[in-house]
Parts: sequence; C-alpha cells; structure tokens
Amino acid sequence: MIRDPSLQVNNVHSTTMAHHALSPVTERSYGIVLVRPSSANPTSLKSKDVEVLLIHQHLRPGPRLPSNSLMSLPSSFIALPKGHKEPADSTDLAAAVRELHEETGLGMSRILCGEKAIKERYTNPRNGKEKENTFWIGLVEGNGERVKIQVEEVEGAEWERMEEAIVKVTYEETKAVLREAARMLDEEQE
Repeated sequence: MIRDPSLQVNNVHSTTMAHHALSPVTERSYGIVLVRPSSANPTSLKSKDVEVLLIHQHLRPGPRLPSNSLMSLPSSFIALPKGHKEPADSTDLAAAVRELHEETGLGMSRILCGEKAIKERYTNPRNGKEKENTFWIGLVEGNGERVKIQVEEVEGAEWERMEEAIVKVTYEETKAVLREAARMLDEEQE
C-alpha cells in the first residue's frame, strides 16, 4: 500500500529523494526503529543479524477515512512505534523515546548510528495533512521480551528479522525507512 506516490524518505545527513510539489508539513511524529541482536549472532548489530520491533497499530477513522470505510479494511496496520511530541518532551528524540515506552513498555539502552535520523513523508489518509515522521535507530534495553502494548493504540507487537520486517510493514514509506536503517547499521558496523 502506498499512501503517497511522491514518497520522500531520507537520512537527514544524506541526499533527499525527489518529491513533487511539496505541501507544507502540518503534522509531525517521532519514533524509534528498535533493534535487538538475533539469538543466532548475539554480538552483531549488522542488519542481517538484528530483529526489529514492529507494532500492529489500530486503524482509526478520520475525515478522509470515515468509519463506514473501515468495514472493508483490516483493523490494524504494521508499522514502527511513533507519536506526536508533547509539551513535556524536551527534544524530538525525547518524544520518540517516550512514545516507544508508552506504546510498547520497552526502553532503549542507546541510540545507534551516531543519532542520525531517518525521515518519511506522506499525506495522512485519515486527515489529508502532510505528515513527516522522524526515526532514530535504538538498541533495546534488556532482551525486549517484556513488551506491554498500549491497548488504546496498539493491537500487538512482534520482533522480526530486518529483511522480514521490510516485507511485513504495511506502507512503502516504512519499508524505505527500514531499508535506510539497514544500510546505516551495516555502514556503522564496517
């Protein structure tokens, strides 16, 4: 599913992909690509050796997605933990860490890839607003087995190997975020 055919995903420290006639961003969210080493290679953080936390986020109605149209859609979509910044969040990254904990009950032991961010941009199908999501890559605190989902927003959560996560997430923009995260992890491990 592509939300916006004029997809833009970029590492803020690298080249931006072309995006046709950008409308101003009116909605922003912040999230974490949370990874953990796989049991097969517990000392490696290369993309082929990590698992990524995916969430099954509830699909909620909005002006462009009325509740009667939800009848023909699945109840959730597969994505990465993210959410809006709140006044108490001192930074965008602090908002991402708070949202991770709220939605999954998990924390991070550290940020990876030198705190470089990955951005995705699309037109939000619920409200028609231009939305930009910023993600950082983080290493899970502990083993990540104690996921406690926020039932109001999240239907479920699962750990998937990076290559499977790229296939499994619902939207093309999120697939591109994960491909960029994989590239950054591999580059950092060289």
